[in-house]
Amino acid sequence: MTDIDAIPGIIDHVRDGYRGGVLRSIAARETQLRQLRRMLGEFEQTLCEALRADLGKSALEAYTTEIGFTINEIDHTLRHLRSWSNPRRVKLPVHLRPGSAQIVAEP
Repeated sequence: MTDIDAIPGIIDHVRDGYRGGVLRSIAARETQLRQLRRMLGEFEQTLCEALRADLGKSALEAYTTEIGFTINEIDHTLRHLRSWSNPRRVKLPVHLRPGSAQIVAEP
């Protein structure tokens, strides 16, 4: 269990990593998603117990509405992350032509 006084430092550490570009690459984002997916599997029982204690959810309900749902979302994101991250060309208004523009997705 994380000590509540340690949380601000942890948040600052995560923000520093973001500002430093730690998760800008697709490979780094895929790695983080795979690690999150693995953690959900490894700690499924602990998560189910916490959801029972906090929200009164049965193990089946906890898996269906929280854990399994999140795993499915991670799998979906891993399948589509590369295509979602590709730059997309967009049309410009007449007064900005002959220029060109694109949307570049960033985390």
